[in-house]
Order: sequence, then C-alpha cells, then structure tokens
Amino acid sequence: TVSPELFGKLPGKLQSLEEMFHPAGPLNIGYVFKRNGLEWSKRLEVQPLGMAARYRGFPYPLKNVRGTVEHVVTSASRDQIRIDLTGEGAGAQVNLTGSIRGAAPDVDIDLKLTGNGVTLDDELIDAMPDDNPQFLRRLRAAAHGDFVANIRHNRRTRRDFGPDAYDNEFHIQIRRGSMHYEVFPYRLENLSGTLVIRTVPEHPVRLPEAKGQPKQPAMPEGTTLEFHDFRATHGGGRLRGSGRKDPVNGGAILTLNVDAEDMALDTELRKALAAIRLDNAWTTFDPSGRMNFAVR
Repeated sequence: TVSPELFGKLPGKLQSLEEMFHPAGPLNIGYVFKRNGLEWSKRLEVQPLGMAARYRGFPYPLKNVRGTVEHVVTSASRDQIRIDLTGEGAGAQVNLTGSIRGAAPDVDIDLKLTGNGVTLDDELIDAMPDDNPQFLRRLRAAAHGDFVANIRHNRRTRRDFGPDAYDNEFHIQIRRGSMHYEVFPYRLENLSGTLVIRTVPEHPVRLPEAKGQPKQPAMPEGTTLEFHDFRATHGGGRLRGSGRKDPVNGGAILTLNVDAEDMALDTELRKALAAIRLDNAWTTFDPSGRMNFAVR
C-alpha cells in the first residue's frame, strides 16, 4: 500500500509522482538493474492494483486505477517515465497515457487523459483550470459526452509562457445534455457541441526585448474557453451557436454568435430577456408567434 515512507525509499524522480498524482491504495513494484561493462540500465515498474489517484495538473479523481508506470534510466540517455493507466471516473472508463522525460528544470511532460461516456459532474467541472469552474456552473448544464485532456510542459512552454507554465488543452465533446444559463435563464434541450479550454494564450506572453525599442506591454494571461458548433432545441425551435471567452487585462471578455430558427415567442423567452433588461422592448411590441433571429 502506498505511504510517504514508501515513496521516500524510491529513486528521486519517482518520489515526485506522489506530489504529481496523489496516489492511494495497493500496488506491486518491480526493479531490475543491468550492467554490461561501462553501460548500465535501471528499470522500475509500478503496477497499481485498484488505486485512487488525482493528477495535479488536472485534479479529476480516478478510482480503481490499474496499469503500469515504468521508470527507465540508462548510462546513455536521460531518465524517462512511461505511463499507461486505466481507471474509473464519473461512471466511465478513463485512460491516462504519456511520458515524463528528464528532470527539472528541463523536464518534458506529455500526458493524455481520455474518457468516453462521462457525466459532466461537479468533479469534472472542478478539475478545470482558473475561473472556468465558476463560469461552467453558471451555465447550469447537465450533459454526457467524451473528453480529452492534453497536458504538456516542455522547452517551448517555458520559453513562451514562463518556467512553471503548462500548455494544457481540454476538449469536451457533449453528446447530449441541457442548459439553463444563469445570466439568460432560457432552458435548452438536446444540447450538443464541443467545449475547448486552453491554459495558455494562442501567442507567447514572454516576448524578447529588442534593443532601442520600448518595452512591450504585458500580455493578458489566463485560460481561453471556446464553444464550437453548439446545437440545441427549445419548444420546437432550433439554435446553433459558437463563441469564446478570452482573458483581457483585468478580467475576461465573452463573445457569442447564435442563430435561431422557428423559435416560439413565449413566456420563457420573455423572462429570459427580462434577466438581461430587455423586457421593455417586449412590452412595447408585445410579439407573439414564432420567428428566426441572429444574435452577435
């Protein structure tokens, strides 16, 4: 069973796994050392036997984790950790694969966490970076789908975004769901689409200074959130939309594009418009029936 005492006896690189994955539960450990003249190799393999784990860069709790974590170092190459794990989360199978090469401050991390048929629950929302959990809760969404989390830290991320930056990217494919946005409380059904979250901007924030040129203003830091090809229905009407939330100095800006067809001009729409202080227009024109519209 995993304990701090056990990790204290492992090679230094593997000791970092405790902080990185917060493992708990039973496991097997195997160790092989080979030498052939001046050449040598060390191989340590950890096999979880139904453990629990939570990765620091994406703290989504996993249980019943099984597979292998293999640490290999040779006289001719820098050390490498290869990860191939399967666990359970939100009632579905979740896989974690990838590698960790080298040692700080020049470590290269390339991991992928995937899950199919998962529920967009509080645990998955809480694992999202920065202020995105708060924003996603305001959507009041109930959804099922698939997700892919790519976790990267390498020479490029250190150069472009700072020594501690991770270039993480989360893709959530919503297959079916509903939403009742707190700001615009208009219930949507049959929701589908793709949500993408990135932890670094599209362009570097650490720019080299040119001699004789004024210092560049600080670039806004924070995660970006993108909505791709979202579709939903309400009362027989159909909506399509896309948008994004980008960091700006001092906060964030939300951009949405929505096209609607055959939407009912009903009481629910009137209440939603009242929430964003557009009820005066409704009172003035007193519309009824159905209509198409676009919002930008």
